[in-house]
Amino acid sequence: MDLSFSDSEQFSVGSENNMAGAPVNLRVPISEAYDLCGQITKVIAGQGKDAITLQIHQDVLSRNSEFFKRIVKPEWAELRDDPNTIDMGPTHSAEEVKAYAHWLYSGTIATRDFDHANGTKSDPIWIDLANAYIFGEKIMDQKYKRAVLETIAGVQRTAPDFPCAEAFVIIYDGTPDNSPARRLLVDMYAYGAFDAPDWSREFEMLPHEALADVMRATVKVRRENSARPWAETLEAYEDVD
Repeated sequence: MDLSFSDSEQFSVGSENNMAGAPVNLRVPISEAYDLCGQITKVIAGQGKDAITLQIHQDVLSRNSEFFKRIVKPEWAELRDDPNTIDMGPTHSAEEVKAYAHWLYSGTIATRDFDHANGTKSDPIWIDLANAYIFGEKIMDQKYKRAVLETIAGVQRTAPDFPCAEAFVIIYDGTPDNSPARRLLVDMYAYGAFDAPDWSREFEMLPHEALADVMRATVKVRRENSARPWAETLEAYEDVD
């Protein structure tokens, strides 16, 4: 959606530039490094012609995710036809699993690009990030979920718009009440929304629960405004022919 900033809104990313040259300590003790010579686990994702098979080091796959930590244990592995193969095809898409595997090895989250041609701008990015968060929720990987949240916030700082209603639907369908992802999207609308047709359309497409959350958050963050227009005139409330 095209939720462009109003003319009065100014966003600064100067702090990012200031940190660009700061040294970063990437050292880890050898004892905590991934075992890249160990067991390889095959992970099947998607169905039919869209199915893929990824080969991931077991130590990498099971380092953060509580789901994968459990499923690679011998007592669970021996229940599968191939103990070293995990079939996630029926419930998870190839894109979700590929994005997770990419993050495991690179520390970055791969999404589609901006869609300027169709006027939806960042919608594909918001949708992919929302799906990534839900995947992290399902496999119980707190580190991945945190990385997705940081990416959503980072993208929004320089994106031409805000998360679309479809991203809200994905997040609200796949998370519990008071989810950090819900709170982040809600705050983005509460702080960023302004009077524009595109915003109105997005509000109409929000899930009821999300719209209620946005309204509550907006009341909390809106600037103090003591104006009472109806006390001066009812001109704005006349019937429109």
